[in-house]
Amino acid sequence: VHTTFYVSNDELIHESTTDERLARMIMFTFGSALVQARQLYPNGILTKPITVQSIFLLDELFHFIVFQLNTLNYNDTNDKQCNYVWIDKDNYLYDNRPSMVMHNPLYGTERNLQRYVLEKLKYNPIVFQKFLALYLQGVK
Repeated sequence: VHTTFYVSNDELIHESTTDERLARMIMFTFGSALVQARQLYPNGILTKPITVQSIFLLDELFHFIVFQLNTLNYNDTNDKQCNYVWIDKDNYLYDNRPSMVMHNPLYGTERNLQRYVLEKLKYNPIVFQKFLALYLQGVK
């Protein structure tokens, strides 16, 4: 597994905090790395690190996670190897996206509100660059 994607349209995920979402993503990413490690190294000794990336998408919000599994020996404090996780959270595709739920929209109808929003949005290209970098990482 190179990259896992977690795309959510679940209403409950909107009620969760960023830390809860990240904890869920770290568990999924670690689990994917662990399965790969057990398949590649049945004896439990990793000769090369296992790296798995995850991308979380919720509306226009992106979280990026990279997990590097270096050892399966979690209890030995004398072991110099350790596992790493990199987290890049709260990346918004649009810098100024308002809520689509407005009580008195300027243009009267939801369709006109959507047009208004599309005209005024400030696209954040850095988020897509990060997405593309993770997606294409390792491609030859």
